[in-house]
Amino acid sequence: MLDQALREYLERLQFSDQERIILIDQLPVGYGGQLSRRLLGLKIGLALDRKAIFLNDADLPYTQSICRLFSWPHDLKRAVDAPLVELFVSDVRSLVRFDYFAMMGRLRPSGLTVEEWVQGLLTEKLKLTSDDLRKLDGWMIGSLRFVPDFEKRLGADVARLGVSREVLGVHIRRGDKKVETAYVPPKRINDAIDSIYSIWKFGGVFVATDDARALRDLRLPPGVCLLFDQDEIRYNNANHKMLLATPAMASQETYVAFKNFRLLCECGGIVGQDNAHFATLAASYVFNRDSNAERIRLIDPNHGSRVILLLSRLKWHFRTIVKAIVPRSILVRLDRIIHRRR
Repeated sequence: MLDQALREYLERLQFSDQERIILIDQLPVGYGGQLSRRLLGLKIGLALDRKAIFLNDADLPYTQSICRLFSWPHDLKRAVDAPLVELFVSDVRSLVRFDYFAMMGRLRPSGLTVEEWVQGLLTEKLKLTSDDLRKLDGWMIGSLRFVPDFEKRLGADVARLGVSREVLGVHIRRGDKKVETAYVPPKRINDAIDSIYSIWKFGGVFVATDDARALRDLRLPPGVCLLFDQDEIRYNNANHKMLLATPAMASQETYVAFKNFRLLCECGGIVGQDNAHFATLAASYVFNRDSNAERIRLIDPNHGSRVILLLSRLKWHFRTIVKAIVPRSILVRLDRIIHRRR
C-alpha cells in the first residue's frame, strides 16, 4: 500500500540527520498553488533521496498554516544561493536548490514538464501504479500537520456547516482565472453533479467559490441541501495579489483559504476544474481515503475552446520567460520585503 511504502521513507528523509538537501523555491502565488509547490518539493526530495527544505514556514503572502516539514539545525539564509540541482545525472553535492521555472527551461528539450519528470522518477523508484499516482498528493496532504489553531477552528466550521462524507464538494472558480482559462459553464457543473448523484445519493452539496453569484445557476437534485458559508467574506479576485497590497489581511485570508480547501477534503466526492489546485488536491485526498473514483469529476475548462487554450499557453510561456530573465536575487529580495511587512 502507498502508506506502507512511503511513510517511513518520508519521515526518515525529512526529520533525520540527512545532510543531502534540496532547497525548494517559494514564490508569492495563491494558497492552492503554494500547497501544490510544497507537495512537489516533498516528491522531488523522495525521488532524489534528499531532504526538502523550504526557506519560509509561511507561504508568503499568506501566514503559516503548515507545521514545519523538516528538521534543519542551521541558518536557512546560507542556503539561498545554493546551485541548481542536476536533472539527468547523479548530483553528489550536499546542498542544491530547485527552481521551478529554471527547471522548466532545462526540461523543455525532453518534452517533459517538471511534474512529469518527478512522476517518472517516483514511478520507477517506488513501483507506483496509476492509482498510486492519483492518490499520491492526497496521501501527502494527509501526512502534513497543520497549525493547531487552524485545526481547532476547522472543527467548529465542519460542525457548523454540516460537512461530512455524505456531502459532495463542489469547487467553482469565478474570480482571478478569467484571463487564463475559460470558466466551466454552469451546465457542465450541474451535469457532473447529476452524474454523481445517479450512482451516489449524497444528502448535501458544499460549495466553495470566490463569488456567491455562482450559486444562482446551481441546480441540485430534489431533496439535496446546499451547504454554503454565508458568513465568509469573498473578494472575487486574485487573492494573493490582494494580500501583497494589504498584508494586514493575511492572517484572516490564510484561514479562509485553508478552511475552504480542508472542507472540500472532508466531503465524500468532488466536482471542480482539472486545473484548479483546490479541486485536484481535494480529489486526490478523497480518492486516497476512499478509493472511489466514481464520486469525482474534474472538468477540463478548455474543452471545446481552442482559442482559450491557445491564449492560456501563450500566457504561460510569457510568464516562464519573465521568470527566467528576472534575477533570482530580486525574487529573494521581494520575498524578504514581504516577510518584513508581515
